Amino acid sequence: MRIKAPRVYRQEKGLLEQIGEYVYPVSEKFFVICEKKISDQIGSEIKRSLEAAEIEWKNVVFEGRCTEALAMQYANDCMEAECEAILGIGENDALDLAKAAAHYADVPVVIVPTVASSNAPCSSIAGLFKNGHFDKRLRLGNCPDMVLVDSEMITAASPRYLAAGMADAIATYLENKILFQSELEGRIKKGTISATVMAVSKESYNSILAYGQKALEDVKNHICSEEVEKVIEANIYLSGIGFENGGLAAAHSIAKGMTHLKELDLLHGECVSIGILAQMIMSGSNLEEFQTMKNFLCSLNLPVCLSDLGIGNLRESAEKIAKPASSAYASNPALPFSMRYEMIAGALLALEN
Repeated sequence: MRIKAPRVYRQEKGLLEQIGEYVYPVSEKFFVICEKKISDQIGSEIKRSLEAAEIEWKNVVFEGRCTEALAMQYANDCMEAECEAILGIGENDALDLAKAAAHYADVPVVIVPTVASSNAPCSSIAGLFKNGHFDKRLRLGNCPDMVLVDSEMITAASPRYLAAGMADAIATYLENKILFQSELEGRIKKGTISATVMAVSKESYNSILAYGQKALEDVKNHICSEEVEKVIEANIYLSGIGFENGGLAAAHSIAKGMTHLKELDLLHGECVSIGILAQMIMSGSNLEEFQTMKNFLCSLNLPVCLSDLGIGNLRESAEKIAKPASSAYASNPALPFSMRYEMIAGALLALEN
């Protein structure tokens, strides 16, 4: 058994004020990829902290999507500037760009997420786009060397991000639970879903159910409470370890299928929210469990059916999602229920009742 995780995970209020001190053990010279919005807000604060730690850096301000061409360009810029590590600060595209550039430059990477919308900051995967659309996943081999989370900055972001991250974290446990069932039934090899993975992903799930509603209310009021801290940890770290060392089932297959609805502008976790409920229908969850989960997701202002997204032709959209979802992941044939596209489309339409 091998567990992949960031070498260091640190989460605290006001962390960015001391970022230089925290990243100094990684390198004394960084190539910094900072999202424009963040650079405008706290660029001078980051600069002061790096200067106080006597760290040299070359800074680039990033806007847009993470592409392979840009990742390679930044990798070359990093090497030409003789920087020994990359520091990525921002939302998922900026972080994926930092991870990909560090991979191509073969240097360590430090990740500083400014939202808790998914478990991506801790993962060993970077999503690459092409011509404005998702292109492929770049597998990096290792998780980031360091993940630093300023919980006050997360609290300052839109509550929508935190809610989306909670859906992603809930799915981590529910999907690993299904794959563990597949393992017991001999559909996948033994040891695929370890006791560590189940324990960590279940703790993430339990934290979300226990603290999620209070945390969301606190973020709406810009209060960085203990509940917010617990949910940030669940969204980013616990869910990240559970995903990185576990697997994906129908919820994420459906979320991936939803990216084919080009007209929608949804966060990943908002797609996963609908996927969770469709997966529960497909796996035969009892009505009480289903209704409890639906009510919880609704309490987080997450979509629970396609009509919540303002989609007109529901059947056409359900089929458009279902066809790519049916073959989204190698694990699909191993699931203990059918992933035929007719079954997926039927589950999506059943959510409307």
